[in-house]
Amino acid sequence: MAGDGEDQLRHGDERKARYLILPCIIAAAAALRYVFVDGIETLPFDPWRHLQLVKNISDGAGFTLFGGQPYIWYSPHWYYLASMLAPLASIEWVSCFLSVLSAIVFTLFLLRTEKSPGHAVTGGFMMAAFGPAIAFSCTYGSESFALFLMLSALLLAAYRSDLPSVLICGLLFGTALVSRMNFAFNFFLFMPVLKSRKTIIVFIMGIAVVFLLAWMRNNAIINGNAFVFTWDGLATKSNDYNFLSTLVPQMHPAISEGNRMLYEKIMPFPNWLHSRGQIQWGPAFFMLSSVVCLALSGRPWLIAAGIVPMIYFNFFERTLSASFFRHYVALFPVFFMGISIFAEKIGQKNKGFIHYIRILAVVSVLVSGVGYLKPSTMFPVERAVPPAEMTTGEYYMVNSGFFHPESLVFYYPDKRFIGMPLYPEQFDELAQRYPRYAGSIIWQLSFSVQNDLLKYLTESGRYRVDKMMKNRYGVGYLLLTATVPRDNDRL
Repeated sequence: MAGDGEDQLRHGDERKARYLILPCIIAAAAALRYVFVDGIETLPFDPWRHLQLVKNISDGAGFTLFGGQPYIWYSPHWYYLASMLAPLASIEWVSCFLSVLSAIVFTLFLLRTEKSPGHAVTGGFMMAAFGPAIAFSCTYGSESFALFLMLSALLLAAYRSDLPSVLICGLLFGTALVSRMNFAFNFFLFMPVLKSRKTIIVFIMGIAVVFLLAWMRNNAIINGNAFVFTWDGLATKSNDYNFLSTLVPQMHPAISEGNRMLYEKIMPFPNWLHSRGQIQWGPAFFMLSSVVCLALSGRPWLIAAGIVPMIYFNFFERTLSASFFRHYVALFPVFFMGISIFAEKIGQKNKGFIHYIRILAVVSVLVSGVGYLKPSTMFPVERAVPPAEMTTGEYYMVNSGFFHPESLVFYYPDKRFIGMPLYPEQFDELAQRYPRYAGSIIWQLSFSVQNDLLKYLTESGRYRVDKMMKNRYGVGYLLLTATVPRDNDRL
């Protein structure tokens, strides 16, 4: 009976907290995201790739980007949703809306699972107003989509333990994972709410169904093409895909090596710690204090969801992709939970100051990320395309990096562009399979990981440099022309 009374009291507090907390969190989340998105002309983080994918779907070309080939670098779910819900100019508002919903769902989850509504106050306001959480979820990409699905699965699991509901949780989380695989460690967040072995098995089955469908789609595309165009158009040999890289193309050896080569040049250190020659005191304080709070939380599942990926991303992730702060958006809910738990622990020992401790925790986190509330507008697409004099033809191969070739696909819709292999020894086969494209190569000189290929093309006498020009932003380009005419019968 005492237990029933305690549960009723807790649920009563939960209902009251909903009415008091949620309106404030909704207002803060919506207002800050509106100001952020409304102040940006073009959102950063590979904008032309995402915009072109949605445009191609809207134009009836399907989920394609290079040479009409279905694209496997991303899962198509978010892009079809974005194309259905909004015209092209409003994709960012769909993402913004899902980001607001994520703050609401996260707050409701904390209200449901934590004994004190104070957790929801602290964690909810962090999710609503933390600058990086806004900047990294309000994008053209699938970050807010994956974040919303993951948190929705958590909330459903917290309320419903019947097997059909648990299966739906698995399907939601699985879709979040194939959309953004950096959410993988959030699996541990489900451990406290999946209370039996049977529910865990059903949950994993739901994830497995989504993985299987994604794997089958990718496998069909890989088997249907000798080369698959992936990250920044990089042409990857289909024979080099294994079981895992078919599901996660980032694990393909050429992609993994190419990513590392590029990020060693442009982002050798985590940019939450060091960027543009300066220590990033705010983000570094947030990340390191979050790790400390998680370590002191006393919750093994939370430590596994937060500290384990921090160790993996910063010490064992060989491509250096984790150097980008934005990839940690998947861990922000974990960090917010750790900080709110730590604040409540301190507050329980000093109950007269508990409200001040919560406020201090929220303010400290928000101040550490305040710099990200200022919109960082992407530079114009013209900076990432060659002068028009270099694109008088229709078909071109382009080296990868610095938003190429997708910037050209976006800017020159009446022309056709594909990428090239990382390894020189694979070029001839690609040229034989795509002879129309092999006649001319546009080579950007900013951030290339294929310099060995350029050396092979020029020193072998197969190509000559016809033009060397800079666009009006000073970015240099070469136009290479094949010295031996190629058969144009096949594409």
